[in-house]
Amino acid sequence: MNSSLISGTNTDFYIDDNLPISLADIKASAKLSSTDTSYDAQILNCIRAVIEYFEYSTKYYIIKQQREILLDYFPHQRIIDFQDGNVKSIVSVAYKPTDWTPTAELTVLELNTDYYFAKETEASYGISPSAIHFINTFCTHGSPQAVSIKLQVGNSRTPTVENIPFSLKKALIDHTTRMFSQNGEDCEECETSLTPAIRNIYSRFKHRAYTNILQD
Repeated sequence: MNSSLISGTNTDFYIDDNLPISLADIKASAKLSSTDTSYDAQILNCIRAVIEYFEYSTKYYIIKQQREILLDYFPHQRIIDFQDGNVKSIVSVAYKPTDWTPTAELTVLELNTDYYFAKETEASYGISPSAIHFINTFCTHGSPQAVSIKLQVGNSRTPTVENIPFSLKKALIDHTTRMFSQNGEDCEECETSLTPAIRNIYSRFKHRAYTNILQD
């Protein structure tokens, strides 16, 4: 049950020193002068690559974005545990009812009337993922992708930036610094810059306690 990016991107996010990882963080870690701008473009490429690698490999999003899950039907058990991490809210849940036509709008469900949203919590064996609990049963049209669930994930940038766990921030900074130091302008290979310590921190966000995966 994968989600797709529908708004928000990492492309222009890294000039701002108030982000979880900034140019200043990497320059300090790499022992570069704060006034030396000759490597800024290379550092920004490495920051982008590391954050994209972390988000892709763990499905834990630290950059604010909107994502969409498309399903052919609602789950029979009325519960979906999201594989995406750091889900802040449900933007919308909409579906094609049985009498839907190609020119018709989707039917939108109401939070706390048609479904509940449960945020992720710490569990005995990792993170218990955020979930959506449907109150009623909804029958869908027979066409594919009849259900659309849009999620707001990642940390807000305004008016103040939400903090990420310090251990994760340090791991991302160390990963980015090692990539920059090893590769210079070539920031495409993230695996070779990983250490066991960094990989261990990342795994805390990747290993999630799934209990109600969507099933047929």
